[in-house]
Amino acid sequence: METSMHVDAFSDALKGFGTSMDPAMNTIPLAVPYISKQTLARLWATDSMARTCVTLPIDDAVRPGYEILGAEDPKTLTDEAKRLNLTQVLKLAGYWQRHYGGALVCFGYKDGQSVDKPAIAGKELSYIKVYPKSSINVQPSDLEQDPANPRYGKANFYRVLRAGMFIGGEVQWHWSRCIELKGESIPDDPESMSGADLDVQYWGASIHQGAMARLADYGMTMQALGALMREASSSV
Repeated sequence: METSMHVDAFSDALKGFGTSMDPAMNTIPLAVPYISKQTLARLWATDSMARTCVTLPIDDAVRPGYEILGAEDPKTLTDEAKRLNLTQVLKLAGYWQRHYGGALVCFGYKDGQSVDKPAIAGKELSYIKVYPKSSINVQPSDLEQDPANPRYGKANFYRVLRAGMFIGGEVQWHWSRCIELKGESIPDDPESMSGADLDVQYWGASIHQGAMARLADYGMTMQALGALMREASSSV
């Protein structure tokens, strides 16, 4: 009886598995450009799957509500939270952080100062605004340059672009009136930063960055299935 040894699991010279001709051994990730803010805006408006990936965990997180602990007058704080529409603020902050790769929460105080001046502690909060990364322009000159400063590398001012019903231009917000919510972290090395524009370098990337190809595949698959269904239901 002839005996044989099967080594297909390790290499196969005929098929190329496990050899230098093996496609799996010669497959490497491509350098994919970072998603532009224009593409992300269209994705939010037209792709329900991408939007669900963003909103579902945030909606689940805020659905049970919240309780303010340690307050002398919890009802007053609860009333203030309703006045400021805090639940919607939290949702938008999470949405824009995940979808655009960064968000800025801005606090308007009744302190008699313009928003480009440092906030005065103890003043009443008038409103809260949330802006996506796509509406914020941070320039290198806006960053803290002193390595001895605890805010080294962070923005001293945030230039928020006015859009929609507002007249064009920008509003500068002082850092003491804002909270940064950054996106997916990007390693601070030349290879990772290659191809990243300034806002991606500062804020980070969208959660869709690594899933964009899968989202495109899903969208094209659903379109193809829809076309097949229409063809199948057409009368001959």
